[in-house]
Amino acid sequence: MTLRFLGATSDGGDCPTLYEVEGTGEILVQGDVVTDPEHLAQLRDVKDSEAFVRVPRDLLTRFAPRREPSELMPFRGRACLHGLQAHRVEAGDPPRVRH
Repeated sequence: MTLRFLGATSDGGDCPTLYEVEGTGEILVQGDVVTDPEHLAQLRDVKDSEAFVRVPRDLLTRFAPRREPSELMPFRGRACLHGLQAHRVEAGDPPRVRH
């Protein structure tokens, strides 16, 4: 399965990150493992195969997909945002502005 980078909270490379597991509708979250016994004791219905990570709320609000996976479009080129309307710009397309 291929992972597609969705975003991170910094450019330094040592930070929480979101990935989409392509073709599954699942999101992979990279963050610091929760080890605090008090926090772990409050979690519900935990399976032996599960682990918990801590990430900043900002990571999820900025980069978590807001649509079903079937609506996600593969990224090809640059994405531009002008005002409130976003549109895709393919590599080699002339610049254009939409209002």
